[in-house]
Amino acid sequence: MGLTRPAMEPAQGRLNARYAANSLGKTAFDLSTGGTWKEAMMIWQDTSSFSQGEKDRTPTCWTARAGVLQIVVHRHIHYEKTAWLLSCDGLRLGCRELSATDIADAKRETVEIVRGKLMEAIESLRSVE
Repeated sequence: MGLTRPAMEPAQGRLNARYAANSLGKTAFDLSTGGTWKEAMMIWQDTSSFSQGEKDRTPTCWTARAGVLQIVVHRHIHYEKTAWLLSCDGLRLGCRELSATDIADAKRETVEIVRGKLMEAIESLRSVE
């Protein structure tokens, strides 16, 4: 199932339709409460894995792609059960604990951290001749 761009209200540039599920059939990004299309461009996929006998199937791992970067917000067995972590191999960020306890806040914090790291890299390249 392909993704289509929902109709937009021209005055505010806000989405007025619910964003569809991704090709894996899992919820990617819910914009039913409103949001800009630009915010929806980063699609988070539930990439959790579970044992066959595991009863609780609450998502514990979310993955998004930004160009060549694969960004993962996940939980880890060696951290508190409520802790969310960020991993992004392309930026050498492995199991960095986030302050957020809610998944939506964890995703926002992750984007801010990745954006900051990319800006640092750009600034360091500007000094190279």
